[in-house]
Amino acid sequence: MNGIDTSALLHAVNVISDDPAKGLTSWQVTSHWRGGTRSDAIVRSKMEAALRKDSVP
Repeated sequence: MNGIDTSALLHAVNVISDDPAKGLTSWQVTSHWRGGTRSDAIVRSKMEAALRKDSVP
């Protein structure tokens, strides 16, 4: 559907439902306040090794 591999997505949902630790992500955020209501942010995230594309059947 819309270019999304729904069978792989369903597999990931099932794997994470069985072992929530496999769905953990790690985030790194850097923020710089520019004044008033303005700020810049750089957001980086990485999926932990549990559900890499090559591990999905």
